[in-house]
Amino acid sequence: MKSREQGGKKVRFAYDTEEQLIAVFNEKGEAYQFERDAKGNIIKEIGFDDMTRTYERVYRDWFRELIDLVIAGQHINMTI
Repeated sequence: MKSREQGGKKVRFAYDTEEQLIAVFNEKGEAYQFERDAKGNIIKEIGFDDMTRTYERVYRDWFRELIDLVIAGQHINMTI
């Protein structure tokens, strides 16, 4: 699927060469981006608001989420 329209709003989707989702663009052209590792796992998300979520594999099926918020020009880092 390259795009979808619902309620008068259209979003577009971008894929890599492996046909894995790498970005969603809203009606303003802003991107929600995904970065993947060599296995295709999502390792980072960058939101429409530029909030960054980074995922680290801690154990085989467990992940740690690292969040980088930018509020009023200041970075706030959290680990979940």
